[in-house]
Amino acid sequence: MTFLAVAAVACDRSGEGASTTAPNLPDAPSATTSAIPALVPSGPCANEYFPVVPNATWIYQRTVDEKVNRFRQTVEEMNDAGFVMLLRFGNGGERDVWTCSPAGLANVEQYVTGRNGGPPPPGTVSFQHFRSQGVSVPADATIGSSWKQVVTSHAFFTVRGVRHREDQVVTTTYRAVAEERIETPLGVFDALKIKTTSTTHKTAPTFGNGIDQTTTSEFTQWWSRGVGLVKLSSDTSSGSIVLVGLRVT
Repeated sequence: MTFLAVAAVACDRSGEGASTTAPNLPDAPSATTSAIPALVPSGPCANEYFPVVPNATWIYQRTVDEKVNRFRQTVEEMNDAGFVMLLRFGNGGERDVWTCSPAGLANVEQYVTGRNGGPPPPGTVSFQHFRSQGVSVPADATIGSSWKQVVTSHAFFTVRGVRHREDQVVTTTYRAVAEERIETPLGVFDALKIKTTSTTHKTAPTFGNGIDQTTTSEFTQWWSRGVGLVKLSSDTSSGSIVLVGLRVT
């Protein structure tokens, strides 16, 4: 799991509270960042690079193999201990549980949902029983700093009447390497450049011939103060994500 769940697609809706959305993607001209709604977080969850506030929604455009679509993530719940983000993409979604501590923010649980956050389709493998160490977004990210998060989970699923268990360990390392100016359809942002490596080890000994698989993905992310993630590109595939809208209702 990176800064946010990136395997997502969703549709944009206009006219909901204060918002800014780039039109006619992907050829929209750059806007000024002064058009972005101000996100001013407070309390134990305050973080300059992930400024979560109640009912804030980030809208992203995702491109994979020249196919373009959108998804959005919204702060669904929030308290002093943490918050819940609902990601909506196409006919499905994901609900991510975050915790807040003096060390930073940690995405500790991820649950598959159906459309608009409803129950997932029958047969969906949804990981549970999470255990997390480390943080996703530290309290004091600066050029040269590095950190790591390890999330362990397992799930049970049934195929042809047989119940199987699948275990997963995701280890993500982060390195802040530079400050860069990033142009997006929504505007030009000064951003902290983060190099990310995520390794997933998945096992399911009783399913089929048995699963024991390790995969590694590398990403570059750009985080902007007071906005959050503004761009992500995969270093190991053709996928990319860019911020195209931000609203607070």
